[in-house]
Amino acid sequence: MILSTGRQNLLVNDLQQGHTYYFKAFTYDRNYTYSNGITATATTMDCSTASLPEDFETTEANQLPPCWKGDWTVSQATSDNKALRSPSAQTSQAEWRSVTTAPFSLDSIMGVVLSFKLNFNEQSHDSTRIKVEYCYNPEAAWDSLTTIYYTFGSAEWSTNYLYLSKAGNNSRLRFSILSDGDAQVMI
Repeated sequence: MILSTGRQNLLVNDLQQGHTYYFKAFTYDRNYTYSNGITATATTMDCSTASLPEDFETTEANQLPPCWKGDWTVSQATSDNKALRSPSAQTSQAEWRSVTTAPFSLDSIMGVVLSFKLNFNEQSHDSTRIKVEYCYNPEAAWDSLTTIYYTFGSAEWSTNYLYLSKAGNNSRLRFSILSDGDAQVMI
C-alpha cells in the first residue's frame, strides 16, 4: 500500500488481529526526490477471544489486561491479590467510568453464571453504584444485568452471581461505576 497524504499522522484501519505490519515513511521534494525513509514494525494484538476468569496477577500494576478497554487499572487489592480498580472521579460531579473485558467465547455453553467479588471503598456513599452489562456479539446491544448500590457498611468484599442467558463467540462484559470524589470500587 502506498499513500501520499501530505500529513504528519496517518491512521491505518482494517488491520488483522495477530499480524505483523511493516511501515516505511518517506519524504520527497518538489522534484520527487525521495529520502531514504524510516521503517517501523508493529504487531497487532489478537483479541479475538480470551479466557475468563482473567488472571490479574500477571498484569502489571496501573495497566489493563491485554485487549481490555477503559480507564480502570489493575492494582493491589490485598497483600496476596490484585484486582481491577475503578478510577476516582476527582470532582464533585458524579460521572460514569467503565471498563470492558476482552472478547471471550461462550458459543457452546448455556446457562453460564458469572461470579465476581466486589468491594466499594470507604469514600463511597449512597449514590455510588456499579452497573454490570453483557453483550454476546459485537452487533448486539448491551444487556443490563444488574446495578449494585453502595449501602452503609458495604465497604468490604462481597461475592455476586449473575446469570448470562445468551451464549456467543464474541461475548464481552462491561463494568461501570457512577461515582464522585474519591469513591472507587474493586472487582
